[in-house]
Amino acid sequence: MCDFYSAIGRRDGKIFHDSSNSHSVMIENAGWEENTNTRTRVYEFECDVSEVIPTFENIVRNRTNWEDVPERTMKNALHHYQTIYDVLHYIGEIPEEVLKEESGDVRWYLAGRTFITEKVQKILSKDKSEYVRMRLAENTFITEKVQKILSKDESVWIRNCLARNSVVIN
Repeated sequence: MCDFYSAIGRRDGKIFHDSSNSHSVMIENAGWEENTNTRTRVYEFECDVSEVIPTFENIVRNRTNWEDVPERTMKNALHHYQTIYDVLHYIGEIPEEVLKEESGDVRWYLAGRTFITEKVQKILSKDKSEYVRMRLAENTFITEKVQKILSKDESVWIRNCLARNSVVIN
């Protein structure tokens, strides 16, 4: 398992991520061919975008020199990482790619942030993932409106997390 946040890319510029954050699992889930000793088919990227601003130099996994990655792939990967960084640090909207099922890890991380808007909190309060809703219910900075939404959640687990939240307004 790799550190948050991992992705893979192909020579044609396509970038893929899923919440496993495992490069080998992503290759399998994307249906891409593995690398061989003679041919690189997949480039591995990772960067802790919760703490580091992504650059060409710090998103390519250590064993690959970033200068060896095709320009199109590198630009797409950097754009992908910059989007995730922006979501985690300047949240006002949630881009479509973060709403996809395979980005549940990003939404989970986001649900614990203190500066997310009520609009984003409402979106996360209806997330398919119980883990995302649980993380939001534990966030002491959620608004009263979002607390009310979560108090009606079908999951007892979510309601219990909300009840343990010390700022819940009765």
